[in-house]
Amino acid sequence: MENKHFTINENQRGCTYKKLFGDYLKGTRKIIIRDPFVRYPYQIHNLMEFIKVISDYNYLEEEIDIHLITNGDPEFIPNTVQAFGEITMSINPNNIHFTYAFDANLHDRSITLDNGWKILLGRGLDIYKRVEGHYNMEEICPELRKCKECEITIINTIQEDQKYDNTNIPEKNYKPLSDLEVQRKKNKSTPKSPRTNLVVEFNNGTIINYKKAADTLIETIKKIGIERVRELNINVRGYNLVGKEKSHKYMQHYVNGYYICTHSSTKEKKEQLQKISQKLSLQLKITTK
Repeated sequence: MENKHFTINENQRGCTYKKLFGDYLKGTRKIIIRDPFVRYPYQIHNLMEFIKVISDYNYLEEEIDIHLITNGDPEFIPNTVQAFGEITMSINPNNIHFTYAFDANLHDRSITLDNGWKILLGRGLDIYKRVEGHYNMEEICPELRKCKECEITIINTIQEDQKYDNTNIPEKNYKPLSDLEVQRKKNKSTPKSPRTNLVVEFNNGTIINYKKAADTLIETIKKIGIERVRELNINVRGYNLVGKEKSHKYMQHYVNGYYICTHSSTKEKKEQLQKISQKLSLQLKITTK
C-alpha cells in the first residue's frame, strides 16, 4: 500500500468506510480518532459504522483499543456521554475497548493507526449527507448515500519519521521459542497487578485518559508541546524524558523526531507530569484510578 490523496465530490455515491480505509485497518490494534464533530445522532451512527469496519478487518479474539477525541460542547455532552456509554457496552463483548476524551480546542480531523498509517480527514467521519425519512435504504446501505465534498490523505508515518531518523540500529534476529521454553516462561510468571489508569485534566476542561499510562503520558506531552517538555530536562533512567538519544535498553516511543522515555511505573509517570505542570505553571489535575 502506498500514500495517497483523493477527493470525494459533492453528491458522489458509492463511498463506504470499508472501500476507503479497509485495507489500512488490517491488523491494527490501537486506533485514535480525532474528530471535533461527533455529537448528533447521525454522526454517532457514522462512528459505529466505522467501528464495525475495524471489527470486520480484525480477529475477534484480539483486543482492539479505540480512543475518540472530540469537541466538548456543553450543550451536547450529557446526550453524547450517554451514547458513548451505550457504544462501550455494546462492543466490549467483541474485545473492542472504546474510550473517549473531550477537547474544546480540537480542530484537526484524523485517524491514527498503530500499524503506521495516518488518515487525514477533511470532514472527519462526517462524509455523508443526512438520510431523509425513517425507512430509507440509505440508512443501512452507505454506498447509496450522497457524500459531502471533502479531501482525504493517507500517509505512512513510519516511513515519514524514518526520513528524519539517522540512527543506525542493527536488526535483531529473533528466534521463536520452543513449546518447552514457552511453558517454562509461563511457570515462572507471576500474576499481574490490576492496571492503574492515569488521568490528566487541563484547566480548559480537556481530559486525556488512555487505557495505558504510557499513551496518556505521550499524548499529554504532545499537547503541552514536545519542545517545551524537552527543555525541562526531566531525567528518566539516565535519559531526558524527551530527547534525541535512542536507548537500546529502556522503552521509548519515537514521536515527531524525538524519543519519549516511557520506561517507568504509572506512579513515576504521574510524578513526571506533576513536575512538568509545576515547572510550566500549567495547573494540571493528575490522578490515577
